[in-house]
Order: sequence, then structure tokens, then C-alpha cells
Amino acid sequence: MYIIGFIAAVYLFARKYVENEPLKKYLDVSANWVNEILNSYKNQEPKHLFVRLLKLSNKIIFYSLLMIFVTMLLPKDIEKMFISIIAPITVISMLLSFSIKWIQYHNKTLKEYFFNLPMLGVLFSPLIFYYIEKYPLDPNININDIFIPFKFLIDKIGIFYFQLLWLAGVLAFIYFGAVVIAFPIYYILYGCIIVTALFIKFTEKYISKNVLDVIVGLIALFTGPFLKMFS
Repeated sequence: MYIIGFIAAVYLFARKYVENEPLKKYLDVSANWVNEILNSYKNQEPKHLFVRLLKLSNKIIFYSLLMIFVTMLLPKDIEKMFISIIAPITVISMLLSFSIKWIQYHNKTLKEYFFNLPMLGVLFSPLIFYYIEKYPLDPNININDIFIPFKFLIDKIGIFYFQLLWLAGVLAFIYFGAVVIAFPIYYILYGCIIVTALFIKFTEKYISKNVLDVIVGLIALFTGPFLKMFS
């Protein structure tokens, strides 16, 4: 928090007191560029912003995983330090990517996650192991050893009814688990986008067209101690 406040204070100081013409011009151009982005942001539909966020999240995932692979070649202490930084970014990006895909591209995502060989293997594993045991390729494989918690149920209702229960249970668990993860992330982010857009519109109408200065000023205000630098 103090670091954010310090950066905000430095920005406000530079905007107010820097007289060096090349540097002042650079600051003004940079601020105008950010304000243009904020201005375009407030007029866009959240769904369009989510498309851009999805692309950004996928890029971050790719480069984060690449960086994690590279850090594995470094000494252990350095590897741990970098992974402690990169891993949370990767996880957040994965959650964002999954949530956006699950809500906005639901049918396509269902096919992607449920209609692939590994998932089909899990869904139909009771029957697969049953036939492997019945026509053994490996005498050490026994379905009762693999599905020990369900042995009583398999013996009582038979493998085919158990397969139906297994299929329904696994599908329901994965589907509703995905809903529990995706819905809060997506709609909280959706709400944040709406609130931010309204804030930008309010700021431009009643406070200043330079939204960036207002935002940085509020950051400096709420981070407290650094506001004294300008008193």
C-alpha cells in the first residue's frame, strides 16, 4: 500500500512541478494516452472487454508457464523466489480465462472440457476397468481394488448401473464445480467493469476530463501518509 501511495505521490509531484520541457511533454503525452484508453473503456460493452481480457489472460498463462520452465534451470533459491511471484499470476490468469470461456463460450467450452480422450476415460472408467479385468491384459488389475469405496454398491446394483451413477455423479460434480468457480469471478469482474465505467463518466462530467490525475489523486489520498508531501 505504501509503495502504491509513493508511486501516486511521485506522479502527482511530477505532473505539478516538473518544468523540464521534454520531460513535461513526455508526461503529458503519456497521461493523454492513458486518458484516451480510459475514455474508450467506459463506452465499451463488458462482453467486448472480456474478449480482450481472455486473450490477455491466455498470453499471460503461456508466458508464465514458459518463465516457470526457464526458472527451473536456475539455482533453487532463485527458482523459488521467481515461482512465488509467477505462480499466483499464472493461477489468477487461469481462473480468469476459464471463467470467461465458461460463461461467454459455454457450449464450446463444454465440448472442449468434456469431449476429449482423458475425460472420456475418467467418465467411463468403471466399464473400462471391468472389461480389462474380464479380459485381462494385466492380471494385477482388479476393478474392486480401483473402486474399493464403491465395492458394495457395484456388487449390489451391478457394473452397468454403477457406470450410469458414476457418469452422472462425475459430470454433475465437475459441471457444478465449474459453475461455483466461474460465476462469482465473472460477475464480480462484470460488476467492477460497470462501476469503473460509471466512475469514469462521473469523473469526466463533474470533476475533470483528466481521469488519470483524479484516480492517482484518490490513490494518494487513501494511502494517507504521502498526502502530507503536498500539504
